[in-house]
Amino acid sequence: MLRISVVGVLLVLGFVCYGSGELIVFDGGEHMSGATWAHPRGIAEMRISYKRPFSNKAHLYFKAKWIDGWSGAGWNWKSWKGRGDDITGFKTLRFRLALSNDRIKGLLVQLTSNDGHGADAQGPKVMVLPRVGARNKYVLVSIPLEKLTGGALDSKNVWGINFDVHAFNKEGECKIFIDQIEFTQ
Repeated sequence: MLRISVVGVLLVLGFVCYGSGELIVFDGGEHMSGATWAHPRGIAEMRISYKRPFSNKAHLYFKAKWIDGWSGAGWNWKSWKGRGDDITGFKTLRFRLALSNDRIKGLLVQLTSNDGHGADAQGPKVMVLPRVGARNKYVLVSIPLEKLTGGALDSKNVWGINFDVHAFNKEGECKIFIDQIEFTQ
């Protein structure tokens, strides 16, 4: 009887430790409730798509179409108005990313939170394009949170991730596929 209790306690402790090691905010399966945005409005788009997932059944599809060399989009897993997630116990933001062959100058990532008055509070932007060498194939992007926190970002209230594309030409487009967004320890 005592043996079963010790095993039961160890299983519970193992489950608790494993479960607290990551915060999944999009995985194309169980974790995909939220909202998207994209700019310039009317020409760029960000949506959940079922055509090219890394795993599970869906991914985020960002058709970065720009005017004046810029396009941006984001995934908000907690909405714009409510409380976000406390990421202070995590060390890394990880996600899978694939790019089309279209040439771009830069792809930056930024976390966002609520400023307490219903407006965006954003952290520093981090360039991820040099980390993505292969095209048309998912690669793992891993960014230490110390690079993404600071500025106006409230690390105890994070609810979104932004993607900024900077282009060489004034007009053009690039397709970006994003999946498996998570915070890890």
